[in-house]
Amino acid sequence: MIMMEQILKEELLRTFPIFVFLFFGYGWWWMDSNSNLPMVTVVIFPLILSLLTLPPRVWIRRKLGG
Repeated sequence: MIMMEQILKEELLRTFPIFVFLFFGYGWWWMDSNSNLPMVTVVIFPLILSLLTLPPRVWIRRKLGG
């Protein structure tokens, strides 16, 4: 059986492409919309959203047996 540390490490690595996708998608919208939100949100919002996907993905991996 796969250990929890290994599952967490693998899922953290899988979080990076999600962050990149959200970063470019939200950044494109931010630049195109003339938003009043500060530029730091282009990094913060995608980072928070991608990290919020981590617990459900780890839970699913544990339920499926790794």
